[in-house]
Amino acid sequence: MTAQWSDAARSPKGVSAEAFLDRLKTLPEPSPEASYEASKAPNDLLHEATWGEGDQVWAQRARLDYHRNLIQHVVETVVVGQKEITVRAVEFVRTNGHGHWAMLEQIRGNPDLLQAYATEVGRLLEQATAKHAKLRELMAGRG
Repeated sequence: MTAQWSDAARSPKGVSAEAFLDRLKTLPEPSPEASYEASKAPNDLLHEATWGEGDQVWAQRARLDYHRNLIQHVVETVVVGQKEITVRAVEFVRTNGHGHWAMLEQIRGNPDLLQAYATEVGRLLEQATAKHAKLRELMAGRG
């Protein structure tokens, strides 16, 4: 297997996914907390990416992440047939190479957003199917 970033735009500049994965293997556990602590060392792979910008830049990022997290955790209950399912009230959808946030009623009312949302759901189903296959391999002792 070859490691790669799922979103190259969010990867640290000049850091390959393979190098990052190798770094995680050296930590006490592959957690955000352990990665953050390791980044404090001046020779760490992520030192410059983590500490090269001022605290104001990081404070702004943290505040945006806080709001992104809030938005992603607001859910609605939707009735589908005889079942009630819980889904996010707001989704990030990609159309024509650009992504933006949309509320469920906006997605329902716009054919382009609805198609983009369906594509994203399909991608997530593929990921879940691949994870399930990996789980079966691990349980069988082959992973």
